[in-house]
Parts: sequence; C-alpha cells; structure tokens
Amino acid sequence: MNKRVITSIAILGLLFSTVAAQEERWLTDALQTAKVRLGLSERQAKDLRPVIQKRVTTLRKLNNPSGTDAFWEELRQSRRDFETGLKKHLTADQLKQVPELQAELENEALARLSQQQADLISQRLKLTSDQAARVRPVLDHDFNQKGELLRRYRSDQPTHRESFNKALAFINEDTESELKQILDDKQIDEFQQFTGRSQDSTPWLWGAVPAMDDSGSSGSIESKSKKKPKRGEFVIAPIPVINPTLENGLALGVGYLYHLDKDDLNSPPSITGIGAFRTSNGSRGGVLAQKFVLKQNKYRLLMVVGRADIHFNFFGIGANAGDAGRSVPLEVEGRGLLIDGSMRVFRRNWFAGLRYYGMRSTINIDRANVTPPGQDPLPDRPQIPELDLNLRTAGLGPTLEFDSRSDPFYPRKGEQFRFQASFNGRALGGRRTYQTYQTFYNKYASLSPRQVIAGHVAGCYATGSVPFYDLCFLGKSKDLRGYEVGQYIDRVMLAAQAEYRLELPYRLGATAFFGAGEVARRWADLRSDALKPGGGVGLRFRLTKQNHINLRVDYAWGINSKGLYLGVSEAF
Repeated sequence: MNKRVITSIAILGLLFSTVAAQEERWLTDALQTAKVRLGLSERQAKDLRPVIQKRVTTLRKLNNPSGTDAFWEELRQSRRDFETGLKKHLTADQLKQVPELQAELENEALARLSQQQADLISQRLKLTSDQAARVRPVLDHDFNQKGELLRRYRSDQPTHRESFNKALAFINEDTESELKQILDDKQIDEFQQFTGRSQDSTPWLWGAVPAMDDSGSSGSIESKSKKKPKRGEFVIAPIPVINPTLENGLALGVGYLYHLDKDDLNSPPSITGIGAFRTSNGSRGGVLAQKFVLKQNKYRLLMVVGRADIHFNFFGIGANAGDAGRSVPLEVEGRGLLIDGSMRVFRRNWFAGLRYYGMRSTINIDRANVTPPGQDPLPDRPQIPELDLNLRTAGLGPTLEFDSRSDPFYPRKGEQFRFQASFNGRALGGRRTYQTYQTFYNKYASLSPRQVIAGHVAGCYATGSVPFYDLCFLGKSKDLRGYEVGQYIDRVMLAAQAEYRLELPYRLGATAFFGAGEVARRWADLRSDALKPGGGVGLRFRLTKQNHINLRVDYAWGINSKGLYLGVSEAF
C-alpha cells in the first residue's frame, strides 16, 4: 500500500493525540468526514474506529520515546497492523482518495489543537486578559510554524533527525524569547514545565510531530526512504500575456526555489529567477532576480536588474485626465537596478532595512504632446514635461515590514504590512530631487481548509520634482484590477481589494474579487464619490508541488473598462 496513504492517516492520528480528553470526539469527527468524502458504509466506519484508535494510542508514545528495541518493535508492529486494517476495510478506490483528505483533516485538527493549547496555557499560567490577548498571536504563530515544519519534513523526507531538531529548537527559542517579554519569571517557569522544556527530553512540538519515525532509527520522519531530500524546486512558466496595458504576447519565466541551509526548511525559500516577454504592441523586456533568505530568515536580500522597452497609452496626470479617456501612445526605454536588504528586528515578524534603486529612461512621444520648460500643459490633450524625456533617477530609503503570513506564495492566514520611502537626488546618482512613500497592508483568513479570504489596502504619496513614471498609479493587479495602468496617475493614491479564494480538485482553483481606488493631487482632494470600483473572477492552476505557486488568470471590470490578466502567483 502507498506509504503516503498510511502516513496521511497516521499523521492525523498524531494530531488527534495531543489532548487525550478530546481524542474520542475528534476521532468521531474525522470518521464522519471520511464517511462523507470516501463514501464509507456504516459497517466500514464502525470497523475503522478501533483500527485508527489503536494506532493513535501507540503513536502517542512518540511524544516521549524510550528508545528501547521493544518500544520500536511495538511501533513497527502497530504500523503493520494499521496498514492491514486499512486494506481490509477500504476498497481500492477509497484508498486512492485518502491522500486528498490529508490537507483538509490536518488543517482542521491543527486549528482545533491551536485553540485548545492556547486555552490550556491561559488557564495553567493564570494569564490576565491583557496577557492572554498578547500571548495568543505568539502561540498561534508558533503552532503554524511547527505545522509547516511537519509538512515540509514529511514531503522532503530528511535523512537526519538532527536537522529536524535544529529547526524545531530555533522555533522554540524564538517563541520563548517572545513570551519572556509578556510573562513574568514564575509564569515562564510554569510554561516550561507544562511544555516539557525544563526537562532533557525531545524538542517541544505540542505533541503534534514525532521526534523519530516508527522504524526504530533517527532517520526519516515519514518513512525510511533511500531518496535524497530535495533541496529545491523549479518553476517554469510560459505565460500568454493578455493585458489591457501591453496588449497580447508571451512571457517566459524560469525560477528555482531552494533553501541555502539544508537544515532550514521552515523559512521562506531563496529564489533565483529570470524572465522575458514580448507583446503585440512592441513592448519587450527581460529581468534577472535573486532573493536570498539567510540565517533562519533573519536576513533578506533582494537584487533585481532589468531592461525593457514599454509601449503604452498615456492619459495625462490627474483623475480628470483619466476620466476624459484621451490618450497618446508612449514608448519608454529603460534599464534599472534594485537592491533591497532587511533584517529581523524588534519581534519575530518585524523586518527593517534599506532599499536602493536606480533607473535610466528615454521616452519617445509626439513632440506636440511635450510641454517645454516654463510653459503650462495644453488643456485639450495629455502632456509630458520635456524634463521627463531623458532622465536618470536614483533613490535610497528605509523599509519596515511585518510578515506573519503562513506561506509566502499562498497565505491561508496571517498579516503583512510594508512601508517604504525613497529619497531621490543627485547625491545618489539621479538628476531629480523628490520623495515617494508607499505602504500596504494584507490580511488573510481561512474559512475552511480550501477557502481563504484575503484583503489588501494600499496607499502612495509622491512629492517634489517627480517624473511621471514615479507618481502613484491606479490599476496595478495588487491594488485594483479592471483599469489600464497609466489611465489614472497623480501624487496621491488610495486603493483596497478583497478576494475570495477556493481550491478545487486537480490543482485547480477559483477566485472572485472586488475593490475600489482613487488618485488625487492631495490627500484632502480624495472623495468617496470619486472612487473607481473594480471587480471580477479568476481561475488558478497550481504549478508546483512543494510550494503553492499558482498560474493566475483573472477577468476584471471597471467603469467603462475591462481586461484579462495572466500572471504567476497571487495578486497580493
């Protein structure tokens, strides 16, 4: 029988075993879910109950293994009995469907365990209401990290217990460091005793993850596989470009996702990527990107270089210009460099750093649409200042980010906040002096194992002698879909979007989204009656197995505007 099938239900048993008082009820719920999804008969459900219950009872011993030969032989025999029981009571078709239940059942069990553990800690430590409110997100994050650690190690099949324990110990130390800022010394001691940290025992994982497999060795947590663990994963995506700004064409992206430290599978992966595109309106370009995640996600470094020749319609600056709908064709040839480095500060999820970017651009446009220096633009057609035609800009500024997302590519829960400022001037290699400020906030909530609600709010402000391409744009996919990028440009932008995401069988998914946004010259000029609404629906196809990276296809509508969008990864 497929070992993943055995592991799926075995891991489910492990998750159910943490709080013994809840075991019977959880087992009943799991069997009811299996009954509906697998089409179990009443007899099958009744026969499977003692099989799973016996396995759970044995696996609970993994929380404190004795290490004796008799102990490991008992676990090996338990595994054989469990496999025999499944084969005896399930049909071949039902066995094939078992892995599909894995993610759903594990997520449900983890959510219950997380709530139960937080309640137990609160009662045992006699936390005040303020302490409980501050401790809960720390414990939730700790639990999510450990759940992700289990999934990563099970799929990658590590060959050494040491690497698993190293990653686990890092999470434990980080959590205790956070809790020491909230709890007093007596509560910390009580917490350590309650979780077993004060003893010389296996690393604390809330009982959800075994320290060893049931083969009797300190090898693979899932099974004794002879395959070497995968260090990385390729993403190769030829993507048709159907975009209201660039028209139709083709893009090709190739990326490699990997962990620099083979023992660190809990941090987001490092990424090396290259991409190129060409469209029917003459736009073309290429980019090379490198992202490093170092020292257990303590340091992050992103470097991007690219060159492009972009053809698009310029509508002028300001909401009124966008509403008028009059545009002129524009060609921007440019090359640029971006370096963004940050390090973890304050608390676990906070990062601060510096961001530098430089760009050299040349703009080709009909001279009738160019405003000479010292003259006002003509009111009847879009105008670009002559100073913007041939320009070199460079900026340096701070960044501050909070990131508690459960996954960098397909978050199911958590939050992300980012603020960045850019101070541009001659001292940095540019020819214009101006400042830009950008911020956004994302929130993710899981309605069920296959349903996610995501929200996004973004703001932008530019001041000084700002070239038009560094002003605030409305219409970027992450901010608001349904409008051509470049139709609404100004010094201030505010936008928000909400999206419902549903995972379907066969690596497919579907979304529905709605949002609104506005640009203005000043914050005081923003008006609720001038908001531009936009919404639509989309389909998803999962490109990778280890990391949840989707090919995205969205169709969106705005006011007198619509467009089809294709891309890799979620809009936000």
